[in-house]
Amino acid sequence: MDLIIPLVILILMSAVFVEGVFRKINARPLFHRCVRNILYYEETDHRGLFCAICHKDIDIEYYSKEISGEE
Repeated sequence: MDLIIPLVILILMSAVFVEGVFRKINARPLFHRCVRNILYYEETDHRGLFCAICHKDIDIEYYSKEISGEE
């Protein structure tokens, strides 16, 4: 009986630690899918898609001329 209570406490502490580690790993921006967090932007000389979490450009399209009403 003297060994059961510390063993239960050790198991609970280990479970809480492992759950915290998994939450920390999943919250890091290195372990995400950019496809789920895509945002579109458009500027005067190019447009494209970028990830909202890691701010990495996914797709960029450059215009041959600047878009304006005057030629």
